[in-house]
Amino acid sequence: MDRFRFIHAADIHLGSMLHIDGAEEGGPADHCRKAVYKAFEKLCRKAVEHQARFILISGDLYDRESRNVYANRLFVDMCRMLDEKGIDVYVAAGNHDPLRENQELFAPTPNVHICRADSPSVFEVEDKGRVIARVIGQSYDTQWIRKPIYRSFDLPGDGVFNIAMLHTQLEAGGNYIPSTASDLMKVPNIHYWALGHIHRPEIINEDKPVIAYPGTTQGRDFGEEGPGGCYLVEVDGTEIISMKRLITSSVLFRSVHIDISSAELNAAETIDDLETYMISMAGSIAQGFDGPEADGMADSAGPLMPGVYTGLNEPDDLKEIEGYAVRWVITGRGSLNRALKSLGEGDEADITQSLRRRLDNLRPFVWTDSIVIRTGSPLTDQALAEHKTLLELLERSAAELLTDEGKARQLKSELGLVWQGSGDHEETDEERLYNRLFLDDETLRSIIQDARQLILENIPEKAGD
Repeated sequence: MDRFRFIHAADIHLGSMLHIDGAEEGGPADHCRKAVYKAFEKLCRKAVEHQARFILISGDLYDRESRNVYANRLFVDMCRMLDEKGIDVYVAAGNHDPLRENQELFAPTPNVHICRADSPSVFEVEDKGRVIARVIGQSYDTQWIRKPIYRSFDLPGDGVFNIAMLHTQLEAGGNYIPSTASDLMKVPNIHYWALGHIHRPEIINEDKPVIAYPGTTQGRDFGEEGPGGCYLVEVDGTEIISMKRLITSSVLFRSVHIDISSAELNAAETIDDLETYMISMAGSIAQGFDGPEADGMADSAGPLMPGVYTGLNEPDDLKEIEGYAVRWVITGRGSLNRALKSLGEGDEADITQSLRRRLDNLRPFVWTDSIVIRTGSPLTDQALAEHKTLLELLERSAAELLTDEGKARQLKSELGLVWQGSGDHEETDEERLYNRLFLDDETLRSIIQDARQLILENIPEKAGD
């Protein structure tokens, strides 16, 4: 059988920057400018390291239709390096970088294959004179494609591994190639659907055909928390042997929750106590001690995909992380609430600046983007007794929603898919509501936990309040 590896990437957005509050002051400013480019360089290095035969880029290679010189030059330079290693690159333009004539500022290298926009393009991948894979795809020619162009994807079923690239929101309606997972599964002879447009990794279908989003290679704001990356897929004949998520981010966005009722802060009473604790937590974050789950990522593949991971579980991943942008979310009921509620206008900004100064020498850097305060005073024994039934119901309901897959699925459906924020930063608010993204498991957990916290914070401290 023909055994080979390929990398599936999407939503690289060359030409864009990270959105970190106050970053222009110094510290991570240079990282904000370079992180997206570094992620692409790392992707190409990993393709060489893992001996991939080719790379798929399923839309939005560039952040804008007009390429800037640096972005286009980097792409060509990296592809030249890949060409020397015998690695091909297949690109389908997305809604951010629709295909036009004479767009490239530098001549592409011979290993770069760009899908047409007027009809599907089919490419054959050869190894030692044998066709080992086919790639079919079609580029955007405008910002929107409202036609199910995948219906024209026609490949033979002759024992060759067939891949289809599609930049879609995976919705029956909308502006980005209307389709559903069941629609794609009906297209004959496709073994792997390499999707793009959704910025979080997700394997939609684990069985044949595999349908997967690799997510963005580098998160750019708090709507894209956790490590960005791509999928490394190993194939034998027409069978997928394994899939592994490779991390390409150099900067991670993190929302870090601090509970003032925790054992570490229960006796704390001053802002200085809180800052000291936050600095300790920042040290743990920088050293990677808090684990992948806190990064808002969970394994998205099952038994078909042995060895898949999405967090920072490997030493090399931690070694290449240059910094974290942190939003501190302070919650809970405790003695610290008195000091926090006494903060005046500008005081939160002063705490933010203090943390930035005190953490300035930490490497990897931990940059305080913002602080959100959602705290309350401790509940008295009388209040706990009076609201015992409510508290028990609250804890039981939250636990059920977090652990019962059926209820979680129903809640996702009823809430809609509008919570994560659009992957298309050019859309109007109305378009974002209509063209909504997936409500992923981590976002659902965050919504449930925030709702639980809001209820707790609004329980009266004593009977009759």
